[in-house]
Amino acid sequence: VTLVGELPDLRSVEYELLVTVAEEGRIVTTATCPVYVVDPLNRADLFPIMSIVGGSATGHRLDEAGLRDRIDDLLAHGFNTVTAGNARTLSRDGARSTFDSDYAQRQGMAVFFEYHSLTLVGREPVKPCVFDPAHRDRLRERVEPQFDVCRRVARLLSIKILDEPGMARNNIDFSIRCREQFRERYGVEPPTDDELTHDVAARWRTADFLGYYLQSAYAMTREIKEEGGGDYDLLLTFNSPGLGYGRGWTHRQDILSWGAEAGRMDFDIYPYFYPKSQKVRMVQADFGLSMIREFARRLDMPWGFYVELDDRNWPYQQNPKEASGECAWTAVAQGADYLNSFIHRAFGTGVSSRPERWEFAGQELRNISRLRLFYVDFA
Repeated sequence: VTLVGELPDLRSVEYELLVTVAEEGRIVTTATCPVYVVDPLNRADLFPIMSIVGGSATGHRLDEAGLRDRIDDLLAHGFNTVTAGNARTLSRDGARSTFDSDYAQRQGMAVFFEYHSLTLVGREPVKPCVFDPAHRDRLRERVEPQFDVCRRVARLLSIKILDEPGMARNNIDFSIRCREQFRERYGVEPPTDDELTHDVAARWRTADFLGYYLQSAYAMTREIKEEGGGDYDLLLTFNSPGLGYGRGWTHRQDILSWGAEAGRMDFDIYPYFYPKSQKVRMVQADFGLSMIREFARRLDMPWGFYVELDDRNWPYQQNPKEASGECAWTAVAQGADYLNSFIHRAFGTGVSSRPERWEFAGQELRNISRLRLFYVDFA
């Protein structure tokens, strides 16, 4: 049963909802349930520091007491924004939110939907083609139920279109409509494999078309979201292929074009995770931060950075306890508008920080939160 109506201007506390079912003046049944009123999300006064709750994995799941303790611990370590579950799962179940999402919002935290796929473009050739009118109808069937969930989450910051998107030629079926678009855009037929081995112009056209194709798909996602309204952002998370570490005609990541269809963007480069990182450390991260910052400024949107948290290779690779704090401060110094993080789970091996690193990260994230207004004024 869905009840629709407007509440008076209530204080943000817990209430009890009394529901009475009556027929011909006779009370048939009554029921009560707790209702929580929370303040709207004040985006102007929020520097998001984000984490998954990580309450379930490998067949294990925390109970409500465990989830409360975990969210309280995140709050104590400087995080103010946590995952809200999975919008697609919630839409299938007819639910609005999860226990941990509700509890976090009652504690004054913002929430976000992290790993989603608000597109039909995947590893296999897209059918129907993005330029086929039927594509929008199929896409709407996929994303509208998830957007409906988003509109009903009080303190929602964002939902991710896709994590680390990319495009290759084999993602496109090059149907009649695709070939027509290519000819209209470049005046020639799509190149063959042989042409791509020696024709620089063919490589450029291919790279540009890959970017244009996925931008067209993401534009539909944005338009469907805007039709339904809602005070939350679409998010895209990029990585190294969009920062010059790939060949655009074989694997394209067009940050400037695709980012224009979102409301915020971030990226991940992990200076400490991998053994090879020891050779480059913050050099690669600084380079990526400077590029993403300029993309976001051009698009006039907030941007963020993934702070690495876990000690996945301990004790083989013993990173300093200050590693997460260093990554966070580096991003803030480069102008990041928010911080996301990876990864913090309750279950598994190498999926969280060792205690001394976790405590140091919490200390530095709390410091960043305390000084947020100074950063805004200084900027």
